[in-house]
Amino acid sequence: MILWEKAIEFLVSTIGQSVVDTWRSSKDVDSHISKLHDALLEAQSLIERSECWRLPKYGRIDKLLYQLKDSVYDAESIVDELEYERLKNKVEKSFPGIRNFLTNWMRDFPTKVQGVHDRLKKVYNEMKEVCDRHGIPENPNQFSPTARPITSTLLEISNVWGRDKEFNKVIRLMGVRSCKRKRAKRVSMHNSYIGESSSRMDKKGNVSVLSLVGMGGVGKTTLAQMVCNDKSVKSYFDLIMWVCVSDNFDSVRLTKEMIESVTTKECNLTNLNAMQLVLQEALKSKKFLLVLDDVWSKDWQRVLAPMKEACEGSVLLVTTRSPACVEISDRSIGSRGVINLEGLEEHIYWEFFKSCAFDPVAESDNINPELEVIGNEICKRLKGSPLAAKTIGGLLRTNLNVEHWMRIKDSKMWEFQTEEHDILPVLQLSYQYLPTYLKKCFSFCSLYPKDFKFTQSELTEFWIMQGFIGPLDNDKELRTLANGYFADLARRAFFQRHGGKDDRYVIHDLMHDVCLSITKDECFCLDNGHSEHKVSLDIRHASVIEKKLLLTEQKKLCDYKKLLSLKVGPNSCCYKGIEAWFNALTNIRSLSLARCKIEKLPDNIGNLNHLRFLDISGTYIKILPQSICNLYNLQYLNMMDCKNIGLFSEGFNNVVNLERFENIVKAIQCNYLTVFLSNGNKKIEILKNFCKLNGCLRVKGLEYVPSKEAAQEAQLNNKPFMNRLELQWASCHNSRSEDHYKEVLDGLCPHHNLKMLKIEDYRGRNLSPSWLKEEFLPNLTEVEFDRCNVSTISHLPRFIIKLVIMSCAQLENLQNLLEPNHLPALKHIEVKGCYNLESLSVELFGGFELLEQLMIDWCPKIRSPNAMVLPPSVKGLELGDCGDLEN
Repeated sequence: MILWEKAIEFLVSTIGQSVVDTWRSSKDVDSHISKLHDALLEAQSLIERSECWRLPKYGRIDKLLYQLKDSVYDAESIVDELEYERLKNKVEKSFPGIRNFLTNWMRDFPTKVQGVHDRLKKVYNEMKEVCDRHGIPENPNQFSPTARPITSTLLEISNVWGRDKEFNKVIRLMGVRSCKRKRAKRVSMHNSYIGESSSRMDKKGNVSVLSLVGMGGVGKTTLAQMVCNDKSVKSYFDLIMWVCVSDNFDSVRLTKEMIESVTTKECNLTNLNAMQLVLQEALKSKKFLLVLDDVWSKDWQRVLAPMKEACEGSVLLVTTRSPACVEISDRSIGSRGVINLEGLEEHIYWEFFKSCAFDPVAESDNINPELEVIGNEICKRLKGSPLAAKTIGGLLRTNLNVEHWMRIKDSKMWEFQTEEHDILPVLQLSYQYLPTYLKKCFSFCSLYPKDFKFTQSELTEFWIMQGFIGPLDNDKELRTLANGYFADLARRAFFQRHGGKDDRYVIHDLMHDVCLSITKDECFCLDNGHSEHKVSLDIRHASVIEKKLLLTEQKKLCDYKKLLSLKVGPNSCCYKGIEAWFNALTNIRSLSLARCKIEKLPDNIGNLNHLRFLDISGTYIKILPQSICNLYNLQYLNMMDCKNIGLFSEGFNNVVNLERFENIVKAIQCNYLTVFLSNGNKKIEILKNFCKLNGCLRVKGLEYVPSKEAAQEAQLNNKPFMNRLELQWASCHNSRSEDHYKEVLDGLCPHHNLKMLKIEDYRGRNLSPSWLKEEFLPNLTEVEFDRCNVSTISHLPRFIIKLVIMSCAQLENLQNLLEPNHLPALKHIEVKGCYNLESLSVELFGGFELLEQLMIDWCPKIRSPNAMVLPPSVKGLELGDCGDLEN
């Protein structure tokens, strides 16, 4: 409805109020839009009601759900074309032909809306009749994430429940001499069942296999991580490697990951034989532990050839659901046994379940006895699976209400546990109770292949660009809200932190199966020629994780004309293939070509009128095509690590919706846009329309700005989301007059929301622009001057808390500035490399009541007849080569 309101405003401003009013009344347009809006809300509710019930016993639900989702997509995009033309008209100021376009659009629009509405209602009515006939329940009550306590999904090794005996058994069978693992609190002294394939180790060569076998979600990976993190294991083996095998076996990928684990460097080899020789040399005469996690077939034994010259005592630790996968066919590889991991023992599992469903520090006496009875019944259905306990426990914990717990206990989803160890319906139940916005965010993770490692930032950016993030209140920025969604899913165990030291996450393979079951008609992931299901031509989202796609294979993607997002893996595509996509896939909203080995983007990228998200980071692109300036909808452009790229084409300021631009430099918690100005087309007015930029703006080459009026063209005061501004002149550029520098700086007045300011290589004598006062910048807290050719600084906003003055060689006097009555809030003072600085009122520094850090260095001319006085708040003091102060 918001887009529709914008559309009406655009129509009125372009062709007049009376014409639009006549059209709306004669064609009953508002009624059509209202009916379509209501139908969309009904359809979305029915989709959520039915998407977990795609089973043969429920007849046509699977087919109807596909049709309903397809109709919703068509309805949601009905005003997209007009929105693009609105932005185009904003930039081009009534471009030729706009009235003809709008006349034709208004003529066809009512018929199009009616057609989409009729199709949507027809499918909706059929779908509702099927759901009602089979007694599929209405949507469960859903709860706000803000009501839950903040917890961490990162399970520490010391808090793993009930795996002591299994852990010690693994250590012993690997031949590691170790003290037994200390027990975590509240863990039973009893031991779980352990099966072993033989009572004695079958040792045939230097390398042998130890296998962990058990159902999905039982804790095989967690146990393997415990082993790898044990100090005695780390000291026993020369190398520890970890590789996720998954159900899509790839010898090249696995060998490459092993090499990178050993060398800690990226492997650029593509030939398997060459990689095996490198790995063989790296492992020669070394005793290693290699974990092969999530094995699905015997194919894993094909990667063992390079390991046979390793040192005696080397171990392969294999985790799998199937005992058949660990039957060793290579006679030179011995077996150290098979440990069958069952569900946790009942009493241990109950204690673990309670820690997930209730406050983990709550005493038993404080738990509602009625909830405890219901919880115990639910617990018995979870097969002793830690993953099921975390997901269902997290779901119960959202509301400690008897009615909520009874609804979960009595859900029909429990009926679909077809096998003894089947916990997939349990995980689907957890998904069913997610709030609507979290369902959408999680379901599209099916674009990742199994065991794919991803960061929080890359996933949340995808959500934002797809429109999945809707504010709960007007004060929260989208990224803050998206990070909250991510944390909520992690707390519910839908995401798990990767076992390494980085900030990446993974999705448990059973959770990934839930994802696939929900989105099989909307998303597909092609992973090295392998897709989880048959792909419809009406698919909306696709990812290609392929080492190298042939041109013919790339062009096959052109058949999926309804695609809204496409994510392509490294080395997967070529220029000709991308050019074909840009001609055929014109509905694309989100496109990632990150780390693809391409040197330029095709000119026809301008065809992608609806593109909002473009990631070309890590590519070899050297220049952006002129047509990128026509992407008026573009909100996010990632060019990180594109080191040789020509940043802007003339007219790049036409990209009026750009909110975030990552380029070259990235700071912690700060998104950088770096603009390099020049005498050519890289002029400061390029910044004019970037009103939605977040984070930090760094402008370099300000010596090329000719006047105050030109500086004002950047409209820095119209960028409310910019919290840091860095202004830089060239250090060797002295052809401008002192007045010129002052005028240009005056013209660069930022928005009053600015928090941090840095000025570098400013060549004027007085560094005090008219706007550098608290009445203009009330939120400014940090100021830094670096290599500025100033002799004095007249004034600063009164309430800054950090002041840094570096290498200002001509600065002589700070006596009227650096005093408590002028800057009473200072906590951090840093003055370094000011060789001509003489006057500093250090005897007054005791008045800086909040001062914590004071650093004065390389200021040899300071003369201070009075002793320095410091307040008791000072925590750090650094003085060096600073004249009288050293005495």
